[in-house]
Amino acid sequence: MKVSLFDFQRDALHQLRDKIVAARKFATTDNPQAIAFSAPTGSGKTIIMTALFEAILDQPDDELAWPLDWAPQPDAVILWISDMPELNEQTRLKIESKSDKVYRVSQLITIDAQFDAPQLQGGRVYFINTQKLAVNQPLTNRGDGCERLSGSDTIRW
Repeated sequence: MKVSLFDFQRDALHQLRDKIVAARKFATTDNPQAIAFSAPTGSGKTIIMTALFEAILDQPDDELAWPLDWAPQPDAVILWISDMPELNEQTRLKIESKSDKVYRVSQLITIDAQFDAPQLQGGRVYFINTQKLAVNQPLTNRGDGCERLSGSDTIRW
């Protein structure tokens, strides 16, 4: 990280880590696990999540004092969901500016109407807003009769 976390942010990050470790124990293809994080406006949610993304995809910063048995998952897929494309862009730019381990060009991907992939690639943070998943949006419509998968097929809830 290019910035240091406040104590309360580090505490929140450690709680997230503990939830991830617990979720990993129960996660299977048939039993996927999800973790949600919320905090008040101005508390540094994006900074906390950036530190978490770094720890998942690369290594946690030494200052975070994570357990020695933490194993990064460089092939993990991270999906950031918001209700506004502007918020996703703001978040993507903040992650880019505060992280020294997550890189814009190859790891921060915005899912837009042209997104077309059979699955989300590992080692990346994807951004999508809920409006793009509406029934009448290009991302969720196949329309051309091709064999390719639509975004909604790629992202299974």
